Amino acid sequence: MKYSISDIAEKAGVSTGTVSRVLNGKTDVRAETRRSILAIVAEFNYRPQRAAAGGTIGIALKNPENIFTSIYFSRLMNGISGACFREGMDLKIFSYQEADPENFIDLVNKKNPSGIIMLQTGPDDPAVLNLAETAVPHAVISNRFKNKKVSWIDSDHRSGMLSAVNHLIGLGHKNIICITPLPEKPGTTIRIAAFRECMQEYNPVFSDDDIIGTETSSMGEGFFLFHKLQKKDYNRPTAAIITNSNLAFGFLKAAKISGLKIPADFSIISFDDTPYFESGDITVTCVQQQLEEMGSAAALHVIAGLAEKKTPLHMILPVKLAVRQSACGSAIKKVLVSA
Repeated sequence: MKYSISDIAEKAGVSTGTVSRVLNGKTDVRAETRRSILAIVAEFNYRPQRAAAGGTIGIALKNPENIFTSIYFSRLMNGISGACFREGMDLKIFSYQEADPENFIDLVNKKNPSGIIMLQTGPDDPAVLNLAETAVPHAVISNRFKNKKVSWIDSDHRSGMLSAVNHLIGLGHKNIICITPLPEKPGTTIRIAAFRECMQEYNPVFSDDDIIGTETSSMGEGFFLFHKLQKKDYNRPTAAIITNSNLAFGFLKAAKISGLKIPADFSIISFDDTPYFESGDITVTCVQQQLEEMGSAAALHVIAGLAEKKTPLHMILPVKLAVRQSACGSAIKKVLVSA
């Protein structure tokens, strides 16, 4: 027997619109309802008609090297690949050169994917803007565009940073630094602006020297930065917000080797979660993004666009501060930098 969305809605006791929102990766459905609907979808072995012809979703990257060693990208890809598998779509990863945005459409025509998901894009990325002028269904992950034709999905970086800063302030910290990769990427720009806004209001001696940029986002860079800050004549921070999990891991490793105790001597909050942060010697307070959900929503939007023209997607997913052991009150703090 071939089931329809109406059959799923009737068994779940919801509207067809609710079923459609779940199938298209929308986040405005209660978790319990979502689970019930997805269970019925699996029971009925339901496949939307658009998947019957199959097709290929292209993942466009500027730098695919080492992407699958990144927990951030692995979680995004879990969401993308899971949605594509359920919808009967194949995946194809290809790279393009940032220096040749005008040739991106030629590359798309050559690779001939049914739709495209773009990662690693920059501010007002010309390749994205060119793609938005075509009929190829697309979605951009972790970026935002003023051009209304561009479909994008991103995390609420502002509220994530504000929750991290306010958590540390609530613990009694005043001298807080932000460590972040530079040059700034779209999400990083939002996080830095939120950090600056909050600290300027709370700390009268705050300056942009409290925002420390790194050339890369590697663990080695985080390790090196810790030792560099120890030698610097600095404003004696008691806590750091690190906007990249690799940097945070390297920083924590250097702190442990040096004898600095986290959180007794110094507090840390990281952006993005990792298995180590959940189960290491010191579990790490972090801002969690809904990466699997982001990847799934992007893929489902693109796949839906294969059957009919869709309104461009502009979605900001909420984030959550996972409070663990790496941050505590500042009254007992030593200082990161030697006198």
